[in-house]
Amino acid sequence: MNEEELPSVFKDLRKSVYLKAASISSNSDNESSFVSSEDSKSELNPKGTAENFDKPKYQNGICPAIIIHSSTPKSKHKKNYELNYDTDHTSKLKHFSPIPPINESGDNSFTTQKLLQLCDMERHLTVEKVMMERMQNMAENNKLLKDTLEHMRQASLEEASARRLVLEQKILDDIHEQELKNRPRREAQLAEDNLKSAQRVLERIQRVKDAENEARRKSEALQLYQKHRDKILDYQKEYGQCYKDILALINTCVNKDILSEKSSMMKELKSLSVESENVFKKSRASAISEDDVSCCSKLVDMIKQVHKGLKKDIETINEEAKKKEEVKVEVAKKQENISVDTVKKSEPSVSDLSDCFDTQSFQMYVKLKDYLEEFEKKCKNLVDNNMLKKFRFNCQKAVTMPVNAISPISGAHLSDKYLKLHNLLSGQVVEIGDIHVSASEHPDGINYCKKLLAKKFVRQGDLTVSSKPDAAFSIAAVLVSLWVDFPDFGQLTMAYFQNSCPYLAPVFMPQVEGQSVEDYHKSLGYHYTDGGEVEKQDSFLKRMSGIMRLYAAVLISKVRQPGKRNPLGVSEGWRWMSALLNLEPRPDICATLLHDFLEVAGNEMFKAYGAQFKKLLAYICQIYFPKLEKITPSSSGGPLMRLEQFLQKIMKNESIPPPEGLLPPNFW
Repeated sequence: MNEEELPSVFKDLRKSVYLKAASISSNSDNESSFVSSEDSKSELNPKGTAENFDKPKYQNGICPAIIIHSSTPKSKHKKNYELNYDTDHTSKLKHFSPIPPINESGDNSFTTQKLLQLCDMERHLTVEKVMMERMQNMAENNKLLKDTLEHMRQASLEEASARRLVLEQKILDDIHEQELKNRPRREAQLAEDNLKSAQRVLERIQRVKDAENEARRKSEALQLYQKHRDKILDYQKEYGQCYKDILALINTCVNKDILSEKSSMMKELKSLSVESENVFKKSRASAISEDDVSCCSKLVDMIKQVHKGLKKDIETINEEAKKKEEVKVEVAKKQENISVDTVKKSEPSVSDLSDCFDTQSFQMYVKLKDYLEEFEKKCKNLVDNNMLKKFRFNCQKAVTMPVNAISPISGAHLSDKYLKLHNLLSGQVVEIGDIHVSASEHPDGINYCKKLLAKKFVRQGDLTVSSKPDAAFSIAAVLVSLWVDFPDFGQLTMAYFQNSCPYLAPVFMPQVEGQSVEDYHKSLGYHYTDGGEVEKQDSFLKRMSGIMRLYAAVLISKVRQPGKRNPLGVSEGWRWMSALLNLEPRPDICATLLHDFLEVAGNEMFKAYGAQFKKLLAYICQIYFPKLEKITPSSSGGPLMRLEQFLQKIMKNESIPPPEGLLPPNFW
């Protein structure tokens, strides 16, 4: 389609375009002059930076985008820049193509057309030139703007850095100034702390010195105390030995009544006993002075003087008695031929006694009875001396309280009671309540305590075990351990056992001619009331049962001390059963004692003797028990019935169970 074929509308449009192009061309000079005038206002320094460039305004720390618009004749003169301007100008010039020639009619003049073309070319070139210049100018301005912004950013950073440095320096100055202000106070505080520290060190050193001095003082006091105490103990031993010599000397006196009445030394001895008890008691105190040592020394000197005086008095009394004895001897010579008839009818024959005891058992019984009498004689002086009543009371208290407290609460409890009794019999000081007791304060004090303790243990069987059979094992455990430590105490205890219950020998004492019923009953173990009435049979059997149970518990008790054996053991139980079964049985008492013995010691006897013990039990069931049935009255069949039931049970089970209340192994 050619230009001539275009509609008239497009032709009119082409005309308007040419008219606009003409107007643009006519105004191009003005626009160029505007640009040049504007550029002239922006004088550039040699470094390419704008000296009078307005600083951009920031809002909220953000620089707004600067948009560059094309300058037109209608717009006002503004500095519009585009930051990211495309510098490729050739791409933009491609749009400026020459306007094709307009041929309105075929008869248009050549001059007008050519003029228009020339104008158009000139306008095109002018516009292109202006655009090139403007774009170059804009690129330079863009670079200048970037440099300016970078410079401003660097300046801002430097300014911020400078402000920060100033602020930091100010802070440092303030800190330094504050330190200068606080230095005197800090130095004063430091000096005060150093002073307090030095004072604490001095106080600590002083405390150490004081502690050393106190320890030295206590050590010296302890050494002095030990020295004084050793001296007092030496004096006490010397006093005791001298006292023993005096007692032995008194025993040589043939007439003690005359000695007590006429000798002033006896009165002096009694007063010395009281005084010595008070003085020597201080040896157990925490503080002993030189005066106490001097008092002990004086006591020793005084008792030595008493010994000398008594010796003279006794020699005088003995000489007088000797003279009197010589007179009696002369009288006695006249009666030498007079014989004294002995009534042997009152003594039972040997054949009659064979049913009462065997020879071995009776010899043991007599031996222990003699031992008991001799032992009691050793304590006679102490028992008969009224001046030593307080000492005897303290000894009784030291024995009674631990024995009464024996119980199977715990092993520690049992050990405590054993140690107290052991220390008492060893002569050591024992604390009982608020008092301190030492059996060694008197020469016969230890023997007296052994006598009291042996008798007390047997009485526990009489009083305690008879009502509470389980208590026998804890009492027996302590008794056996003390027996191992003190064999003479064990012998004494055995003597008291047989004295209270002669059936433990076994011995059935016969009634001799001329012996009263009361004496005979007492020899069998019966008690009499103050009114002269013998105790009832049930009470008697109950007491004998308690003593037998305690005795049987003693036989099977384990010894506390390692490597030691029970002084009696189950072998003594076998001897007792054999001796009892070889004698003719007695009603009630034999059934009672045999039942109690088997119930307590039967299990251990079964373990020790096995088949032999079974034979012994069979003998009891087949031979001995029928004898008991024959002699037992129908009115007193309780003990026999209990024995029968027990024998039936053990023969059926072929074993004997351990007794109730038996202490477990290694209990204490």
